[in-house]
This record gives sequence, structure tokens and C-alpha cells, in this order.
Amino acid sequence: MLLDPDSIPEYVNLTSFAVTEKAPSHRKDIPCFSSWEGTSAEDPQHAKGIRDERPMYSIQIYDTTPDSNNPKHVWALALELHQATFGTRMNFRDPESEDRLDVYGLPMSTDTSDDERVNRCIAHQKAEIESRHSTGRTDFYISGTCEPSDYRRFLLIIDGPVPQLDGGESGATGADSDTDSDAETDMDMDMDTDDADSPFMAVFWDQPEEVHEENLEQYGNGWRVSRVSPDRLGTYILCEVKTQVDWFYNTYVYDNLHEKEVARYARRWVDERVDPGQEGLLEMERYRWPGEKMDEAEDDPNVAGAAGGVAALRMNAGP
Repeated sequence: MLLDPDSIPEYVNLTSFAVTEKAPSHRKDIPCFSSWEGTSAEDPQHAKGIRDERPMYSIQIYDTTPDSNNPKHVWALALELHQATFGTRMNFRDPESEDRLDVYGLPMSTDTSDDERVNRCIAHQKAEIESRHSTGRTDFYISGTCEPSDYRRFLLIIDGPVPQLDGGESGATGADSDTDSDAETDMDMDMDTDDADSPFMAVFWDQPEEVHEENLEQYGNGWRVSRVSPDRLGTYILCEVKTQVDWFYNTYVYDNLHEKEVARYARRWVDERVDPGQEGLLEMERYRWPGEKMDEAEDDPNVAGAAGGVAALRMNAGP
């Protein structure tokens, strides 16, 4: 994954490989598998110079097709999605854009409406965040978009058969693959153009309270949904979802703020100014360390964890 240039020689033969592993799920009947790219050195003596660990930044994906509760199906889908989109969603192996795909199997009937599908996935995701945060561990941390004034969480929902996604382990030969010159064109493309026949629903959700209330009044919900073409899936994730991934690694993870966030949540140090009546809304709740001044938590988004999708959530139980 990440290379430490001070720990390895100038020339080292590296091997890249896909890792697909079982991930936590707060419901035993909803399987989850995580897929990401590992790296190893062909010469064992250089292995210590390679940090090969699970990426902290994650893309949360729900397969809601009727047969998606089959663990073997979810495992294979997680691997397929990773291999087919890796080349573009990772910005050509930029170590500061590394991510993992967490894929859940949450089956729903084919006649389920889009609104109900989104509602159920969000409810499950909120409960999953609570479950993972409550352990106090960050090994399967669920990151947000890190957008301070826009949608702070993202889900990719699959509601139909996934077409063949061609691609090797590096994503270098698939339908979503690009050369360096092609990537510049992709960055400028209109990513909001819907593909009505696509099984991929891109869902941005969880906003600051004032924006959320405006959307409820205007649209009747607190999220934004669009369909993403299968052959543009990796590019969409890179250009639309991971816009703050560098900040996430260089600031939030580098300063261990993700660990403080989870510790606050696990210890339940709650900001009492949050109205309990707002529990269950799609909004963030601030947690703080004992003795932490309220004005510091208010003024510093890093301390408060309010930098979008990285603070704990008040939530009702999921489905």
C-alpha cells in the first residue's frame, strides 16, 4: 500500500495483489466483505520497508438484489468491483488516495422503491457506524466525505444485475481504465449525468442541519441520488466522492483525529447542547474529551470532528 522511501532501496521489485476479507457487520444475516490492494516485496529483506495495511478511507457499497445475502456472492462482487475500478478510483496508485471497498449484502425485492431502498441502506449504515465506533477500534473505520458544508456521507447502492466489469487487478485493462491523457478528460466530464439503466445508485446523504432542513422542505428527503454508468464507476468515485481524500490522510489520519473521534464515541462523552429530540436525524453529533472546553470544540472542526462525515452520529437502530 504505502511505501516509505527512506526504508527501501531505490529499486525494489514489488508485487501488487487484491485482498478481499470478511468485514464486521452488526447483523449476522447481512454479510460484508472488504476489498483493497496489497503490496509486497519480492525480496523478503525489503518487506519491512512496505506498509501493507488496510486503507482507512472506505467506500460503502450495498448490493440490494434479491440474492445478495449469499456470502460467496458478496465476496465475489467485492473483488470484481475492486479489480475493475482500481486503476481510476485510485488515481493511478497515488498513495494518498488509497481506499477500500466495503460491500454489504442487504437483499430487497425487485419492486422496492428507490426511496425505500435508500432509507433502508442509510438506516443500516448508521447502525453499522455506531457498532464499529462503539468498539473503540479503527481497523475497519468508516470514513465520510470530509465535506464541511455539503453531504458528509456517501453510499453506492446496487439494485439490479451488475454487468460484466472487465478489468485486471490493477484496473489497467477494464472498461473503466484510462491512460494518463484520458484521465484529464475524465476529470472534466459532467459526472451528474444519469444513466437511467445503470444498477448503480450514487447516494450522498447527511448534511449540516440547516441544509438538511431546507432539503426536507424542498425535496422531501435529505439526500441526493444519481445513476452512475458502469464504465465510469471508478472515475465517479475519484472525482465526486474522494475530493477530500488527501485532507483525510494528511490531516485527519496523520494527526490521529480518527482515533480520538472513535474514542469519544466509545466513551460517550457527549455535547449536552445537542437537543435529544433531534436523535435519528441525518446530522452529526459532537463528542468531546473530558475537560475539553466547549468553545474549543465549537471553533475547531478538527477537535469537534465536524469536518464532514468524521464525527459520531446520533442514530436509531438500523434494519
